[in-house]
Amino acid sequence: MLHPTHHTTRSHTSYYVKTGRKVLSGILLLSVGCVAVSQKDQKPAKAPSIQQTSSPQNGHQSSIESKPTIQQVSHQSSPSKPEVIPSPAAQSLGYYMGLAQSQHPQVQAARWAVSATMAKIPQARALEDPLLTGTLWPIADQSVQTASGRVATSLMLMQKIPWPEKLHVREEVAKRELQMALANLQQTELDILLKVQLAYYDLWFNQRALKLLKENNRLSEQLVQDAKSRYRTGGSQKDVLQAQLEVDRIAEQLLNYQRQQAIAQNDLATAISSPLGVPPQVPHDLELQPLPQQLDLLLAAAERANPNLKAKLWAVSRDRQKRELACLERYPNLQVGSGWSLVTEEEAISPVADGHDQVNLTLGMTVPLWKERIDAGIREASAKVAQSSQEWEAEKETTLGKIKRLYETLELIEAQREIYRERVLPRSEQTIQLAIAEYRGNKTDFDEVLDLFTMQLMLKLQAAQLDATYAKTMAQLDHAVGVEITSVAQ
Repeated sequence: MLHPTHHTTRSHTSYYVKTGRKVLSGILLLSVGCVAVSQKDQKPAKAPSIQQTSSPQNGHQSSIESKPTIQQVSHQSSPSKPEVIPSPAAQSLGYYMGLAQSQHPQVQAARWAVSATMAKIPQARALEDPLLTGTLWPIADQSVQTASGRVATSLMLMQKIPWPEKLHVREEVAKRELQMALANLQQTELDILLKVQLAYYDLWFNQRALKLLKENNRLSEQLVQDAKSRYRTGGSQKDVLQAQLEVDRIAEQLLNYQRQQAIAQNDLATAISSPLGVPPQVPHDLELQPLPQQLDLLLAAAERANPNLKAKLWAVSRDRQKRELACLERYPNLQVGSGWSLVTEEEAISPVADGHDQVNLTLGMTVPLWKERIDAGIREASAKVAQSSQEWEAEKETTLGKIKRLYETLELIEAQREIYRERVLPRSEQTIQLAIAEYRGNKTDFDEVLDLFTMQLMLKLQAAQLDATYAKTMAQLDHAVGVEITSVAQ
C-alpha cells in the first residue's frame, strides 16, 4: 500500500513532465513559425525611398570619427517596376533625368542595397540568441542522484554577452557602412544622369543637324533654279549638274543623320529605362550653363560632395572602428546562464529524498590568452586603415585632376564658341549672300558659290557640334564635382 505522500509526489512529477513537454513543443512551434514568416518576407514588393545623409568632412580626424546621422528608409506605394510613360512630344532634360532617377533598375538596386545595409545596424548592436539545452535521463539507474532525489530532466539557458564596448563599436561600423552605401547610391544616380545628359545632347545635335540640312536643302534647290535660269541665258550646263549633285549630297547626309538620330534616341530611351516606349524628342533650343569663373570653388566642392570621395572617406572611418574592435579583443566576453533540474522521488536512492527541484545560476568568461592572434588582428586592422587612407588620397588626386582637365577643356570650347558666334558665322552668312548676288549678276562663277555654300553648312554643323560638346563637357564636370556647378557658384 502506497503512502499518500508518494501518490502526491508522483502526481507532481507527472505534471512537471507534461509541462516540460509543452514548453519544448511551444519552442519548436515558435521556431517553425519564424521560418514560415521569413519565407513570406523573402520577396519584397515595394522599392525603398532613400534620404541622403551628410558626409564626413575630409582633412579632420575628428569629423571622420563623428557619429553619422541615420535617416529612415521608407517604402513607396508604387510597384518596383514603374510604368513606362510615353513622351511623344519634345521634353526637357529635367523631365528625362527625373524619369531615370525614379525608375532606372540600377538606381532601384542601389536603393535596395542601402535598405539592406541599414538592416545590419540592429543586428550589429544585438546580442546573440540564447542557447537553450535540455538533458533527459530515461534510464533510472543511470541518472544523476542527489539528496533530494533522482534528476529526471534538466534545462539550461545560456546567454553570451560581449564586452560592453564591443557592441557599440560594431554598431558604429554598421553605421559607416550605411554611409558608404548611401554614397554609392548617389554615385549610381550621378552615373545614370550623366548617361541621360550625354544621350540628350547627342540627340539634340542630330536634330539640329537635320534642321540645318533641311534648310540647306532648300537653298540648294534655289541654286538649281538659279543655275537653270543662267543656263537658259547662255550659261554652262555644268552649273546645273553641280547644283543637282549638291542636292543629292545633302539628301545622303540627311539619311546619315537620321540614322544617327535613331541611335541617339535609343541611347536616351535606354538611359531612362524605357527602351520600348515612344522614341524621345528634345526641344530645338539648348540651354547652356555659363562657364564657372573660380576653379578653386569647384575643387573644394568636389572634396565635400563627390560621392566616390565620400565613400572612400567613410571607408577610412569604418576601418578605424574595426581597428578599435580588434583592440577590444583583449577584453573577455561574458557568459551567463540559468539551469533548472526536475527532481523526483521515484527510484531515488536517497533515504531523505523530498523531490525538490533544483535551480542554479552560472557565470563564465572567455580568457584572451592567445596574444599572438589578437596582436595579428590589430596589425591587420591597422593595415586596412592605411590602405583605405591611401585609396582616398588616390581617388582625391584622380578626381581633382579630372576636374582641372575638364575645366580647361571648357575654357577652350567656350573660346571657340565665341569665335564662331561673333565672327565666323556672321561673316560666312554675309559672304554667301554676296556670292549668290554676284552669281546672279554674272560677276562670279558657280564653283565659288558652291564652295562657299558647302563651307557655310560645314561651319554651322561645327558650331552646333561645339554647343553639344560644351554641354556634354559641362555635364561631365557636374558629374566629377558631385553637384551642379550653378549651386557651387551660389
